[in-house]
Amino acid sequence: MQKGAQLFFKQIFETPTAATKSGKRGRNSALHARRNECLIYRYFYYGQKGIFYSAILEKLEGEFFISRHTIPYIFYGHQELFATLRKEQPTLELMKNKWPHLKW
Repeated sequence: MQKGAQLFFKQIFETPTAATKSGKRGRNSALHARRNECLIYRYFYYGQKGIFYSAILEKLEGEFFISRHTIPYIFYGHQELFATLRKEQPTLELMKNKWPHLKW
């Protein structure tokens, strides 16, 4: 059984102890960076297909479980990636290979 699974099991079924481990908890910045990169590529993909901005945000909200109001804030912090995408014009094949779990 994986370490995290044991912790999850203990949190549900065992009585908590007074002492808890201290350490960094919360969001994983590496996973957020990967998610944001995928989100931006997906936005670029839909934009190339000629879909309207509001419709793209609706699609991304459903695919990534992020509020359509949060997505532009994520975009704002990644202007360099947008510039790279505009310059390099990634192919559909590249996107399929990079994120094979999505239907491109």
